[in-house]
Amino acid sequence: MKKTIYILIVLLFSNCNNRKEPVSKKSLTAKDTVQSNVMLTKFSENKTEIDHEHIDTLRKKSQTFSVNGLDCFWELTLYLYKGEKGGLGKLELQNKKNGKIILIKDEDYYYLDHLAVDDWQLSDDVFKDANFDGYKDIILYNRGASGSAGEFSDIFLFNPLNRIYEKSETLSGYYIDIDTITKTISSYAKNGAGYNVTDIIHFGRNGKIKYSEVTERETINTSDGKPLFKITYNKVINNKIVKTKIDTVTNY
Repeated sequence: MKKTIYILIVLLFSNCNNRKEPVSKKSLTAKDTVQSNVMLTKFSENKTEIDHEHIDTLRKKSQTFSVNGLDCFWELTLYLYKGEKGGLGKLELQNKKNGKIILIKDEDYYYLDHLAVDDWQLSDDVFKDANFDGYKDIILYNRGASGSAGEFSDIFLFNPLNRIYEKSETLSGYYIDIDTITKTISSYAKNGAGYNVTDIIHFGRNGKIKYSEVTERETINTSDGKPLFKITYNKVINNKIVKTKIDTVTNY
């Protein structure tokens, strides 16, 4: 799913309230610039902050399970440092038959408690058809990207041709909700009581995206002390905004 839809969500109030806005996970333009200024900090950048002595490297393997006709198992490599209750870890999904690594999730933080769970990474919440193409995809909570904007999840879509999982930047997001009846996947990000954004992606056949709906809700302070509530709706098809609607109300 490299050909994804990117929607630019303008981050608000930074110069007035000195607040950090939630991440814009899609952008029509300047995606890298937006991501560099938001709270979704990559762990590769945080590695230099861990100056403790490296004391151990632990590995955890799950029991074997079957997904999309493949017998697989998870393996977590956890790097421990002195004085820490956890550390940065590398998560891999391996094909038991040929040893091929079919998913890699690098540089997230894991606690030692994760290694003690017998059914580790095997819950039903992990395996769902996120794009409605008939294959089980994988949804993994991202501790490093989560924060005040909400709980962030990485979504890895199954590629039936290569029989591997590929991360989808388009579908990954905050508070993921998958609706099998309407064939939609939605995400919701917030920034306190004054700002939130909902992104709903609609699918057609064979996992193809039909269109997206992005709704921003923001509170705007005015000079007369009467705040405005602004709702901005954008409909996006093939990377282009085809419809915009803006409503502003004083009573809400």
